[in-house]
Amino acid sequence: MGLFKTSIISLICCSTLFSFEHKNHILYLMNVKEYQQSINYYQKLYKETHEQDFELLQQMALLLLEAGAKSSDQKERQMAMFGAGLAASTRSLKILEKGLFAPEMATQLTALHFICALQDNDINTLLVRAMSSDFLETRVEAAIQLATRKHPCAFGQIQSLMQKLPPFLKPLFPQFFGLIGTSDSTRILKEFLYDEEPNVRVQSIIAIANSNR
Repeated sequence: MGLFKTSIISLICCSTLFSFEHKNHILYLMNVKEYQQSINYYQKLYKETHEQDFELLQQMALLLLEAGAKSSDQKERQMAMFGAGLAASTRSLKILEKGLFAPEMATQLTALHFICALQDNDINTLLVRAMSSDFLETRVEAAIQLATRKHPCAFGQIQSLMQKLPPFLKPLFPQFFGLIGTSDSTRILKEFLYDEEPNVRVQSIIAIANSNR
């Protein structure tokens, strides 16, 4: 954990470094997890050449973040998600994808948050995959995003999720169907208005009002 954190800080501190002809050697060191040696070598060549290569720095950062995403340490995985998310680049999407299927909920939710902030054709596919998460919180967040984006699979995915969950969670779902806005979702909302559970009826009225149905 300490080495990973130190390496990230070192990369940030040398963000004004310049390019050089030994790029392959630096990337090789990053690939074999000799992060500090790679950064030190970069700094050494910078002092000699005084030329910058931000593309190389980005490659180094992505390799470091990818290693963090694959780490067995939960804190390193989470730090990698924050780094990839703050990069706000579609080049970091594969790193965030690894976090979306991490074994802990916090990393999944962090990855999902940053994935939804990007603009990429693969994001909707990842949201559908997130609906199979072991964590209900992740599935609910993915459901909200699918409904908000009016994804063609949103209705089926959310209806399937509702049927799998215990009845006391049913009041969560009127908001989802209100966001989708299709004829099928409107039909479900009408059915909710006559549900035996008062909270379902109340949430349905709120969803109908919010969506101007």
